[in-house]
Amino acid sequence: MSEVNVLVNNVNELENQNNENNGNNTEERSEEYKKMAEKKFLGYNQTRWGFASTFTNGLSVLLQLQKLIQTNKAQDFDMRFISLMVLLNGWYFIVACLEANIGYALATLAFVIYNLIVIYIHYCGVGSKGAWFCLK
Repeated sequence: MSEVNVLVNNVNELENQNNENNGNNTEERSEEYKKMAEKKFLGYNQTRWGFASTFTNGLSVLLQLQKLIQTNKAQDFDMRFISLMVLLNGWYFIVACLEANIGYALATLAFVIYNLIVIYIHYCGVGSKGAWFCLK
């Protein structure tokens, strides 16, 4: 029985050490995030770059979306690529939300919405065969 008690005590000590190390790592990571957010590149910090990317990505999406809606045709898009872009930008959106980077979250969300519209028009627009989710 004493061997079991020794093993249990050793496990408990290791768990306590692990919990202490995790607490220190969390504090170190939060300090690193703060330093990264305060760093500047070309005079812009992380938040300002996020909003700059929101503007440029949003403008790009609006121009592409305008043509897509005018023609109502997306047959020349590769749906494997567009689907991967939805997943990738969706993942970036989640990461940006977790990091509280609103500008970057909005920029990636714009591409997620755009790519979902491309998928819809590809399957439901002019020249398509229709799909179960088409609103016709």
